[in-house]
Amino acid sequence: MPHNRERHILPLIIKRIKSSPVTTIHGARQTGKSFLVRELLKKNFPLLSYKTFDSTSEQRFARSNPETYLRTLQEARPLAIDEAQKVPEIFDAVKLLVDESRESSQFILTGSTEFSHRTRIRESLTGRMTSVRIFPFSLSESMQIKHEPKRWEFGAKLMPRITRKDLLRYLARGGMPGIFSVRDEETREQYIDDWLELTWGRDIHQTSRNGGDSSLCRDILFSLASVDVPDAGIIAKLLKFSTRAVQKQIDILETLFVINRIRPHKLGAGKDRYFICDVGFAKKLGASFERQLQTWLYQEALVSLNLSPKLSNTISYYVTSRGSVIDLVIKHVDKEFAIKLLSSEAIDKRELLVLSAFNNKSKIKPIALGATRGKVNDVEIFPWEIIA
Repeated sequence: MPHNRERHILPLIIKRIKSSPVTTIHGARQTGKSFLVRELLKKNFPLLSYKTFDSTSEQRFARSNPETYLRTLQEARPLAIDEAQKVPEIFDAVKLLVDESRESSQFILTGSTEFSHRTRIRESLTGRMTSVRIFPFSLSESMQIKHEPKRWEFGAKLMPRITRKDLLRYLARGGMPGIFSVRDEETREQYIDDWLELTWGRDIHQTSRNGGDSSLCRDILFSLASVDVPDAGIIAKLLKFSTRAVQKQIDILETLFVINRIRPHKLGAGKDRYFICDVGFAKKLGASFERQLQTWLYQEALVSLNLSPKLSNTISYYVTSRGSVIDLVIKHVDKEFAIKLLSSEAIDKRELLVLSAFNNKSKIKPIALGATRGKVNDVEIFPWEIIA
């Protein structure tokens, strides 16, 4: 089973559970949260009890008697509640029990929406919880290769651990558990279609109630996968909607972890840009090879940020007033790197000028990721595969 693959985030989750009364685990639908809690964590917490609010009967009891519901399960250590956001009443009851006893390892709450975006939940759990996000499998996770934070240090002796074939297969399939490992292409494509259709046909309405627009969300996702500049203003012009209407749907999709937001660097121009949460979905929605590489780069960066305290908690992109782009600016320990993706095998030296100019302005080390290793002036070029 693909879910049985080792998750790099597991040791961190175990550490958080042992040190906090409430641990929330959130991420996009079908990224493996339930299996991780129900099966993988059970090995470390034998008294763990798993309940899911996908069950109508569990929902009904918990909604009408939230405190009683939790007290009937107090022997569990911890009590894991899947899709907790479906019963908002449970969060005040969790607060009550945690305030009675600040012992660690009391609750694990999972969900496919960002809890902190909901005022009631945020107020109930402030100061009482720690949060972890689950992403689709990274490329190294999908191949069961150990996580190496030093990949983001770009040392001169660093060598790829995967082949070009491995990378291309991952760009085509993505890392969603239950999808990427399906060998039959037609079946795999159907699974992706089903996931996307559930997102814009059901999930956005359950999350927003009165604000979800299925047709507009669908068009936004297709646009984000294909437009040169994936920001709300450009999408609004393309779809002939107001920026406000488009931004509202984008915010819903971000709350569902369907898209990732990348903010502009403080020294550059531009606005927030958005990328699909999984490169396999991006390809299905029409992403070019360059956009697939961008989507993969951002996911790998976000996964590494999630795992390593040595990385800064933000990533950004840089764009000049004339539109020249550096795809990623990221900090590792005391070093910052400005990373430019080169999507063609032939190196156009003009593409690297923005790196040199940015280095003169910021003193941030310039790096390029391309088809082959090399160096042009002051810019080191590493193969795409180096970050996996």
